[in-house]
Amino acid sequence: MENNMLLLSSVTRKMAGVYTCIATNLVSFGESNAVVLNVKYVPVCSESKSQIVGASLQEEIKVHCNLKAYPAINSFRWEYSKEKKSVLKYKPKTRNDFGLLKCWGTNELGEQVKPCEFLVVEAGFPEKPENCTFLGNYTSSSVFVRCYEGHDGGLPQSFIAEVLDMQKKIIIRNVSSSDPFFAIDNLPPGTDFLLTIYSANGKGSSERQVLQVYTAVPTEKGLFSINSTHEFPITPILGVLIGVVGAIVIVFIIVVVISKLRSVPADKKNPKDDVNGVRAPLQPRDGGESALDSSNERPDSLFNEDGIPNKLKHANLYETVAYETSDGSKESE
Repeated sequence: MENNMLLLSSVTRKMAGVYTCIATNLVSFGESNAVVLNVKYVPVCSESKSQIVGASLQEEIKVHCNLKAYPAINSFRWEYSKEKKSVLKYKPKTRNDFGLLKCWGTNELGEQVKPCEFLVVEAGFPEKPENCTFLGNYTSSSVFVRCYEGHDGGLPQSFIAEVLDMQKKIIIRNVSSSDPFFAIDNLPPGTDFLLTIYSANGKGSSERQVLQVYTAVPTEKGLFSINSTHEFPITPILGVLIGVVGAIVIVFIIVVVISKLRSVPADKKNPKDDVNGVRAPLQPRDGGESALDSSNERPDSLFNEDGIPNKLKHANLYETVAYETSDGSKESE
């Protein structure tokens, strides 16, 4: 800005537009008349990237060369064609005719520098999504569905799900997605729905895939439960898996029980026969003598001062054991 003049340098076409000058002081402000700045430039493509156009053999298509320029464009040129207009009618007669088309525009400044490109591909209707699965509910007003995409028909495709309320018999939602996964929310709880899922591209739409889903019933605690009419399906594979796991558990329990039984020592089967490791049979031997007797005469060294056999001095007796005292009389304890 210099005095009352605006100087612009390195002007580009993005600087084109309406300019005004505003002046202010302590009292008020004033605004000048609007000045329109037009920047002249040669034609350029409206779309910066190449565009994909789908066609079938012997199908006539229209390819539009959309350009921007100032001043206006006065002529067009197409590669491999004599057409001079912005719209080219093109019909691929053989598969060799699929490929790249280019166009240029010209105005009073000259011809377009970089042409617009159109990739003509052999295309058809997309295939329908496959193996659509209801993944369940994470809230009482939502459903989640996953599908696997089929062939796109040669063109970019999108996926659509129409939600039909089975009770009211009306479509209440229409959801589109760039991939075959749908997270549909804001649905009425405790309701059955019929989902119609399909894909679409520039040529049209695929066949329909139908899937029945439902929303959960909310509980008093703010949680939700599955409607009892929708039982968890036990598939054959799941049934076999449950049976195998059950059999393994039973066999394991049997092996553990047998191992425990075999690990019990034979001398522990009658714990009453043991007294701190000293075995004392309660019945006399065939000779009528006690098991503690080693001969008819007992030396005094076998007994303590109380007349108790030394070998039983530290025993905790739980059975009555007969023994002889130092005077030869028999006592029991």
